Amino acid sequence: MKASRRGWRGVAILGGAMLIAASTGCKRSSTASYSGQNPGTVDADASAQKLEGQITGVNWHIPWRVRNAAGKPMPALIADAREGLMNSQDDSYTMRLRGVRAKLFQEGVHSADIVAAQVDANSDEHIIVGTGGVRVSSLTNPPDTVVTADKVTWNPNSHKMVAVGHAKVTYHPRTGGLPITQSGGRITFDMLLKKIEVESL
Repeated sequence: MKASRRGWRGVAILGGAMLIAASTGCKRSSTASYSGQNPGTVDADASAQKLEGQITGVNWHIPWRVRNAAGKPMPALIADAREGLMNSQDDSYTMRLRGVRAKLFQEGVHSADIVAAQVDANSDEHIIVGTGGVRVSSLTNPPDTVVTADKVTWNPNSHKMVAVGHAKVTYHPRTGGLPITQSGGRITFDMLLKKIEVESL
């Protein structure tokens, strides 16, 4: 089902399940058929049926939540995208967003901003992958730090972000002075330990 410009406006991913909110809905291309069962009744095995499909649209707003160690849902990412695509099969969902600006959260606190040409995510692994001129601006843990790369992979559960491909990190001292810049084949950003490692591959 393809959304119109004013159709599907949001997809919320909550603990592995995706909820889809529509502002105007989608139009059916054909009329409903009741052959094989009586109108107003439901097949006995309807609850066991798997619904599969694809949704595309523009101007997406995506809140993504994960559960912390206590089982409480916490925000991990809030993204706005120029366009998006979501596929569902069985109990798994994959999502691809293009033209993305997003907020990253650490333990419920807005800790970084990310800009990427494309972001991919899935409901099984809860791993978020940004590609294409990715820029991550850290607000905390540590603050005033910018990581840029061709590809950035972020795991909200491990609190780690890995940047590869022309990876560079720049720290801007709050007390003034020249920024400190390092580059390498891979940069690992541990938001929990407030630690950045630069490696040559």
